[in-house]
Amino acid sequence: MANQAVSAECLNILWREFLSETESPLNTFLEQCSPKDLNGDTLTIVTPNKFMRDFLKKADRLERILASLKACFNSDSIKIEFVIGQVEANDSNKADLPKENTEEKKSDISKLPPIIKRKETGKEVVQTKSEPKAEIQVQSPIKKDSKNTEWNSNLQENLLFENFVTSSNNSIAAATAKAVAQSPGVIYNPLFFYSGVGLGKTHLINAIGNSIVKTNPNLKVLYTSAEQFTNEFMESLASGTNQRFRDKFRNVDVLLIDDIHFIIGKPGTQEELFQTIDALKR
Repeated sequence: MANQAVSAECLNILWREFLSETESPLNTFLEQCSPKDLNGDTLTIVTPNKFMRDFLKKADRLERILASLKACFNSDSIKIEFVIGQVEANDSNKADLPKENTEEKKSDISKLPPIIKRKETGKEVVQTKSEPKAEIQVQSPIKKDSKNTEWNSNLQENLLFENFVTSSNNSIAAATAKAVAQSPGVIYNPLFFYSGVGLGKTHLINAIGNSIVKTNPNLKVLYTSAEQFTNEFMESLASGTNQRFRDKFRNVDVLLIDDIHFIIGKPGTQEELFQTIDALKR
């Protein structure tokens, strides 16, 4: 790769292509970052905080990132440098993506230097894919035959990813939540959020559920609080309806439990919850 800088305009085109070719859920985390510059063989990527930087620098993730970059930039010698800073807004993380302007796209592509053009059928071209969609697509391992029209998920329908305020303090949690919504039961299962009061845990777990319900209404999603779980468990023991209780919480596809700290000091409820999680993971 020649030792020349790439303009920000061209770099953003390449960054969008790179994100579209990077496998999920890694691309969900990379969407929280932005390219700073490409000088010679080194691509500088801005991360919102130290945690995100360290997360992406892990050997296995870094190897996958480099593999995608080498394919996208057509270079085996490309290297990455992560820096912490203000992540610039770009098309990859906007909720409403602008319509593609064909003439402007042609103009952008013409500015790309030869070092990052791909060879196809003997001609140097740049392959660009369609803009990434804002909607999250679920790839669920569970398939059901009919829509759960009468199922009550108990979700707070106003708590969505679209209106969740992301900052440097919660960007990893938000990206993880989106990755789980993309492939429920496949990655980070179970997923546990921990933070102080009022920092968005309830919003994120409802956003996960609402995203799954929107993209795959055939899945049974149930949101409850640990207090409600405990109360129903105790009532089932008193009334001899423990099997009905277990059928309710174990015959779902996605179980979301809020305020899990409520079961501290309740060994019976803790054991029942453990058995419930174990049954759901089978």
